[in-house]
Amino acid sequence: MAYRFDERFLARPTVREVDEVQITTEQEELLDQLIAFIWENEDAKPIKRDFLELVKAAQERIEAHADEGGEIWSEKQLVFICYGDHIRSRDPGTTPLRALRDFVAEYLPEEVFSETTMHLLPIYESPYRDGGFDVADPFSVNPKMGDWDDVRALREESLVAVDFVANHLSIDAPWFKAYLSDDPEYRDFFIGFDDERVVAAFEKNHLPKIYRPRPHNPLIPVKRPDGSTRWVYMTFSDHQADVNFAVPFVFLKMAEILLFYFIQGATVVRLDAIPYLWKEWGTDCAHHPRTHALVQLFRLASDLANPASILLAESMEPLADSRRYLSSETELKAQMAYNFAPCGLIPHAHINGDARAFQNNVEFFAPPGNRTAWAVVCGVTHDSSSMNPCRAPKSEEGEALLSEDQINQVAEYFTSHGYEEIERRSALPDTDPEHMAAGYIERFEAKHGEKPRFMNFKRITDAEGNARNIVYEAASAYGSLFDKDPDRIVSALGMALALPGIPFYYLTTVFAVMNDFDYYYETGNPRELNRGRVMLEDLREKLADTNSLTHAVFDRMKRMLLVRLSHPAFHPGGLIRQVKNDNDAVVSFVRADLAGQRWVLVAHNVAPAEQRIRFEVDIPELKVIHGGTDLLSDIEVSARERVFTVTLPPYTIAWLELA
Repeated sequence: MAYRFDERFLARPTVREVDEVQITTEQEELLDQLIAFIWENEDAKPIKRDFLELVKAAQERIEAHADEGGEIWSEKQLVFICYGDHIRSRDPGTTPLRALRDFVAEYLPEEVFSETTMHLLPIYESPYRDGGFDVADPFSVNPKMGDWDDVRALREESLVAVDFVANHLSIDAPWFKAYLSDDPEYRDFFIGFDDERVVAAFEKNHLPKIYRPRPHNPLIPVKRPDGSTRWVYMTFSDHQADVNFAVPFVFLKMAEILLFYFIQGATVVRLDAIPYLWKEWGTDCAHHPRTHALVQLFRLASDLANPASILLAESMEPLADSRRYLSSETELKAQMAYNFAPCGLIPHAHINGDARAFQNNVEFFAPPGNRTAWAVVCGVTHDSSSMNPCRAPKSEEGEALLSEDQINQVAEYFTSHGYEEIERRSALPDTDPEHMAAGYIERFEAKHGEKPRFMNFKRITDAEGNARNIVYEAASAYGSLFDKDPDRIVSALGMALALPGIPFYYLTTVFAVMNDFDYYYETGNPRELNRGRVMLEDLREKLADTNSLTHAVFDRMKRMLLVRLSHPAFHPGGLIRQVKNDNDAVVSFVRADLAGQRWVLVAHNVAPAEQRIRFEVDIPELKVIHGGTDLLSDIEVSARERVFTVTLPPYTIAWLELA
């Protein structure tokens, strides 16, 4: 039977004639090997036939963009992470995606931000119980945000990245409903059990071994149309059902979704929750060898359809584990993977005025090589401050960046500070925009059965076999966490900006938004504290008001970004070396361009007091040093041979160009 495309995949007009898939002998051999490894008991011929049919249809609908094999990374690259409706307009004729386009056109001029990418978190039709990650229809834009025409209009102002939610779909998805009804085509599309005795045996024998990024039991009882119960495997919530990649048809449909996004104009596609794709009972079901093979197969599909496309692997894990999803000398996988470590290291440093944990791990963030790059998360994301990446890796021996005590201390600070904010805002007059009605905690507890949390957990099984919860992420917007202090906010947002890789900023952080307690109250999910939306008209007003916090933070961040995007020493693949200093409140390291000709010494004071620092720049690659000029301010630097002395005001960043 011929492969059946979604009609919307085929609706895009063809832009070139393709008689047959343009595939090299080496690529075809790899395709055969991957299919044989992933589905060793299946007939490979129809899988290969349908895979190539998918690729051919995509090739016909994507303008040819050759990958010449040269440098694909640049210091000019920058990514803003946002929801499709993060910026809204009071104009009923302006969709949120159009409002986002208007913002980009007005405030991120193309002549400066020419290689800026707007990364759209899931924009698809969804019940929206997890910020859109519970996708009901991956081919259709949520009409409350706009449509694919709006996405293509945004593409005229910036590059566009979109999310490919590869691991799961919403239980409201038509494919899931067909699965529950035992539709022959979708009968095995998801993973489930109909026998309660089998469920009990699974929970006893297999569940303790499974690595779970959430604390709940992943087998969720769901009523079928005939009234019977099926226990469906759901890694992330009780409404997001994991798809079953053990079935080749499932991979083909998911690959169709991936290629559809490139057809719609995306230059980067983010592979969401990629470590959990393959389930094998008796294993921990994370980072499975077949998961890595699936990533290779997705990469092969995207390379064949459009060699200029880029895959971004999302793994909220320690850096050594995330690195495994990047291409190596022998395996083509994703071109980018996340460096989430700053999400935990930044608040730890700024809460304690102690930079040692960050400083001691600077060289750990070195470029990964093999034409790949880190996606450096410069602070919070839509998931707030991820603490898990600061733990020791699972895939190899390695030290934790923060101890469990340090992680707990950060989470406890977020919690105590969050309750202080509730108390402060409840005391404000009701005319104040930040006012919260008294009794918020009591109302929240009555609605959700628990008091407000400022952290989320994951479930682990310890060495003694006991299941327990540990902190997964701490939740707060930086505007709230740092008490509306522009110096602290900018200092925190700038802390990872000079690291190797592509800087990724959650869009509303540069607006210094506050915690959205109304959104949190509605959902009960602490992540929603940092997911508040803004009105374009209000944003314009605040950006024009030189006395506003939004203007203060955005203006300073924009100036810092302009320096970062224009200096070759900040190339994503350039060298980084730790520079020792005599002050625990200061991070210091050097960056260099690819040729080793342009050098910048980064010095960052994370404390609320002035710090005088002495640096000895003992870097073998740097032959001669005559002095330094601060690229960000008028800070005076004294230098004698390789020894620098600098006085840094509170929370100040200095980028000293060495000459």
